[in-house]
Amino acid sequence: MNNIESDAKTNITETIKNSDPALNSIIQIAYIGLYIILCSIIIEFIMYYKPFNMIFNEILCGATEITTGAKLLAESEILSENTKTALILSATSFGGICALLQTRKAINGTRLSMLYYTVVKLVFACCTYKLAILIL
Repeated sequence: MNNIESDAKTNITETIKNSDPALNSIIQIAYIGLYIILCSIIIEFIMYYKPFNMIFNEILCGATEITTGAKLLAESEILSENTKTALILSATSFGGICALLQTRKAINGTRLSMLYYTVVKLVFACCTYKLAILIL
């Protein structure tokens, strides 16, 4: 009897999860907020403990979470204006580790390749940086 009750509860839970778009949307939004908060905390740790040289720390922050990272890159006193602009454009093209986590959550359970997606985003980020440097 216990197995039947357990199976029934599992089936009901899966049915509610799969059939309620509003609930799925709320869950996705909660994960997005969670990832943004987590990555912003990681950026604060990087900027507080400064594990690497200042330029690398700022670039790492830009690659972690786009909004907080772009703000730190824009406020940098070490980088030139052209380098800041190119790095912000590159970080925007990449989207950040936070965006990768969000995408991973959104495509979970599909046959889409996260590795391929990440490599393509990195290639686009490098191309964006090179083009920005050439144009600026």
